Amino acid sequence: MFAIVDTVFKTSLGLFLGLYFWLFTPKGLDWEDGIILSIGGFLILAEIEFEPLIQLYKTRDELAKKAAHTVAG
Repeated sequence: MFAIVDTVFKTSLGLFLGLYFWLFTPKGLDWEDGIILSIGGFLILAEIEFEPLIQLYKTRDELAKKAAHTVAG
């Protein structure tokens, strides 16, 4: 559960920071500040760990196969 929540949170925060501050620099911020915040958002996206998600899907597939054999057998 932690892997899913962590991935969704990092994806949403990274995309928001990366795209919003890259496309729309709010008043009161210099364009350099917007670039720094945008890069920070993209770095959050780069930090996402996909290995726990891949392991989660493999475990789910194994459990589905065992359940199918149990029901059929």
